[in-house]
Amino acid sequence: MIALGETILVIGVTFSGGPFSSEQALAFTVSFIITALLWRIYFHRAGHVLAEAIRAARSPGVLGESASWTHLAIVAGVLLTGVGYQLVIAHPYGQSPLGWMVFVMGGPAVFLAARARFEYEIFGRVSRSRLAGVALLLALAPVAMLLPPVGGLTLSGLVLAGIAVGDAARARGRPLEQPASPL
Repeated sequence: MIALGETILVIGVTFSGGPFSSEQALAFTVSFIITALLWRIYFHRAGHVLAEAIRAARSPGVLGESASWTHLAIVAGVLLTGVGYQLVIAHPYGQSPLGWMVFVMGGPAVFLAARARFEYEIFGRVSRSRLAGVALLLALAPVAMLLPPVGGLTLSGLVLAGIAVGDAARARGRPLEQPASPL
């Protein structure tokens, strides 16, 4: 939660730190939507039952330690994404440093990979949609390089939106799963 809040702060400070332009407003909006999608993907199912999973685990200490390391990777993915926001808002159509791709596509990929691990820790299964999202982000990186930075950010957001919509469709009408941690 704190890392997601930090990205919102980065978005606001970067956007308000210079002259206003419609291009920067677009990058600001896309960045904010992506942050909301990261929040939604994190809390979908597994994020709601972590405490219960630790209580029910065969070895609560092992699950707690593993989940701590996984959360460190989740936070790293969110923070990397936040750096991407900063670069893209500052230069949505211009000459952004070449490294923006690492942050715009790589940050969400790290987040999704860690979130897939988190789902395994809680439910004993790996989310195919999150792994497919990682693969899609990596596959789209060369395409995004042909676009302006805000276009690459938008591609990243579309991948995350697809995962969030898929999560909602699969969960519709189903009760919350009970944790079944293999740890």
